[in-house]
Amino acid sequence: MTSTSLRFKKFAEEGELTLENFDVVTEALPELKDGEVLLRNLYISCDPTHRIYATGKESYFPAFPLGSKMTALVIGEVQESKNAEYSKGV
Repeated sequence: MTSTSLRFKKFAEEGELTLENFDVVTEALPELKDGEVLLRNLYISCDPTHRIYATGKESYFPAFPLGSKMTALVIGEVQESKNAEYSKGV
């Protein structure tokens, strides 16, 4: 199984963000460990805060370093589970 993520490649002080600001990275996922779940993201939030992160400057959250994954809140479906509290399909 693989995962695809956006990683910051270049900060943008102003203007619109484009794919030039990111690397699209697909990588193999390791086997789940006890207590972990694998989610399939169904909905991903895209918030104004993401634009602040893209400047590379400190704000009310620490700046994301170049090469780091873009994080967001998601609603997902459990694809695999090694956690007793979450079963597949939830």
